[in-house]
Amino acid sequence: MKSNTHISVIVPVFNEEKLITACLDALSKQTRQPDTIYIVDNNSTDTTVRIAQKYKHVVIIKESVQGICAAAKTGLDEAALNDGILLRCDADSRPPYDWLEKVEATFNGSSEIIAVTGPGVPYGVPKLLKTLFGFFYMKPYFVFVGLALGNTPLFGSNFAIRAETWRAVSSETHLATHQDIHDDIDISYHIRDFGRTFYDPSLQMPISARPFRSLPKMIVRYKIGFKSIFIHWPEQAPWKRR
Repeated sequence: MKSNTHISVIVPVFNEEKLITACLDALSKQTRQPDTIYIVDNNSTDTTVRIAQKYKHVVIIKESVQGICAAAKTGLDEAALNDGILLRCDADSRPPYDWLEKVEATFNGSSEIIAVTGPGVPYGVPKLLKTLFGFFYMKPYFVFVGLALGNTPLFGSNFAIRAETWRAVSSETHLATHQDIHDDIDISYHIRDFGRTFYDPSLQMPISARPFRSLPKMIVRYKIGFKSIFIHWPEQAPWKRR
């Protein structure tokens, strides 16, 4: 029996011709098919868009302001024109075959849940590195960012949010004005008052290890993370939010 819930997937892209095929192949094989896949073209100059246009359910939208925050917001805004569930992953993600099905079931299980998220797991690396990634990056992210937020943070390559919740917070986020913050942390700050964010450790998203192979790039990620938190202070400092 077909679900009446409209499910949209938002994928920001910038020159992802080497990775977008695997992502869209994974989305096309879902046990619960997406109703729409929004590919947000963030000024790509390669064949990314041409590749994406070959897939069913794909809609291409453009965002000229360079940056993941602007691209993510544009995609979420467009998708939220339909009621339902908005899911976010990246072009280097490879969603498990039951990703959409599990997310939909979680939302259907409780009206209090307004967002769902899970961890990322790098693919194409030895098992030891996967373990270290989880221990030194994913777990600290959810623990320490969660402490700063006073609620469960979203993970940008693997989260879903109700359309009505996004419509309520879209204009309050910093995504249109700041391209040097993490969009997932910023959104996490603004959705807290609308309900519960559910963290599902079994909702694992295979992601590329490319952002984590360079120490300088990791340092930049941490700096951006701190800015994503401090930009909300002092009004939303953790001692006030708690």
